Amino acid sequence: MSEVMLWRSVIIQALDDVFAKEYWVQRDAITWFFRNSKDFNMVCDFAGVSPCQVRTQAFEKIMKGR
Repeated sequence: MSEVMLWRSVIIQALDDVFAKEYWVQRDAITWFFRNSKDFNMVCDFAGVSPCQVRTQAFEKIMKGR
């Protein structure tokens, strides 16, 4: 269970990075969420969450925050 929480923390940190002050951190985080990469899908799998759901929730949060 602690491994699942670790991987969920990775997703949460990436979402926090979307709102970072540094442009390149924001860019990399947004790219990570919305490019269909093996890394993103693997992290979601390890976190026990659906990549599609994570993308949807990330998009909603990003749109509210901007």
